Amino acid sequence: MVSAEATVSMELGLDQRATPLVGTGGQIRTELTDFRVREVEAVSPEPLDADAGAYPHVVIRVGLQGWDTNAFANTLADRLAIGTERIAWAGTKDARAVTTQLFSVRATEVPTFPELEGASIDPIGRMGRPLQFGDLWGNDFEIVVREATAPERAREIATSLGAADGSGIIVPNLFGPQRFGSHRPITHRVGAAIVAGQPREAVRRYLAESGGAEPTDTVAARAAVAEAFTLADANWGRLSDEFGRGLRFERALLHRMAELRPETDAAWREVLEVLPWNLQRLFVHAFQAAIFNRIVAARMRAGVPLERPIDGDRVAFVDEDAPEGYAQPDLTRLTVATADTAGLIARHCRARRAFVMGPLVGTETARCGGKPGDFERAIFEAVGIGPRDFDLPEPYHSTGTLRSLMMWVDLEVTMDVPRGGYTLRFGLPSGSYATAVTREFIGQPELY
Repeated sequence: MVSAEATVSMELGLDQRATPLVGTGGQIRTELTDFRVREVEAVSPEPLDADAGAYPHVVIRVGLQGWDTNAFANTLADRLAIGTERIAWAGTKDARAVTTQLFSVRATEVPTFPELEGASIDPIGRMGRPLQFGDLWGNDFEIVVREATAPERAREIATSLGAADGSGIIVPNLFGPQRFGSHRPITHRVGAAIVAGQPREAVRRYLAESGGAEPTDTVAARAAVAEAFTLADANWGRLSDEFGRGLRFERALLHRMAELRPETDAAWREVLEVLPWNLQRLFVHAFQAAIFNRIVAARMRAGVPLERPIDGDRVAFVDEDAPEGYAQPDLTRLTVATADTAGLIARHCRARRAFVMGPLVGTETARCGGKPGDFERAIFEAVGIGPRDFDLPEPYHSTGTLRSLMMWVDLEVTMDVPRGGYTLRFGLPSGSYATAVTREFIGQPELY
């Protein structure tokens, strides 16, 4: 019998590993300091004493322990008595980590920054614009794995993933489980309903579907909502009281449902509008990510390589501005491999000058030829969507893009953790997930 966790792994395309070896077992994030992330910055601020009129954004380098990015930004805005729209950042980080990242604050004078527990704030310069998502080349990681049953296997796994010339390891460029909800991986399901034109079902999935490690009272509240969706006269306002104060989005949805008593698709879309714009957009992005992962997994299952092209593959050449070790594809430099050119392009891929690409499907996703196209169409059919289905009103509309199927990783394994552990040190380009690396070593889904 297939377990519920295994079913979710397949649904998210997280059921395949590149190494044929059994994993080491173990856990990450056992302690806060076990997961360290430092941004590889892609901006060069002007000095702090530069003209504030021309450079109105103060750039700060922030070290955080136990803060997620949004929570820190909200707290900083509150302590500075400014709107959150005046604070920006280049990359979002998890609370269960020690992180170093950049923020920008729109301010004429360099603010007197508050002292916050678990945070160090260092003003480093000014910019003429706020930081934007993606203003970093990548991230450097130091991750401790503890309680491994076979820690000595870590080096064997690294060898099995290694390129033939010894230049790093090759890992599938999968979206990690946190993309779909760290404690409740359902964001892709909500996105699937939105893309399918089923806003009522999207609301139901967000409110009623449980999973992961939620508290028992939250699971009970979701079960009550699930039952209410089968009734003609549900008391949505009363149900909002079943959710704790920390579940403010659930409460907001239910309050809006109590006000509107929605019956039409238009009314259910209005219910969804109480959620933050970026969260609404995240639902569709998570659905696209799940489709991408499933395409990668299908290719791996069939034994088709990720690191070199076959006939029909889209290929992007490397962004020549990216620093060594953080290579990114340049989507303005695309080609399609054919039976005649695949061998030549493969040499560019081996030299880290090109990447085989897969779709984050959207309205502008072109049909892919050959066997790669067969994989994509099979997954599109399995989830019941196609590129045209993403022609949606904002914030859900998506033209789509391309993402590399694999990533080169320069990795160091050290057996320096007592009682069955080891440390992984590596850098990844922006947009790639450290859990795509750790799952190859640990050998478990790590869904929650």
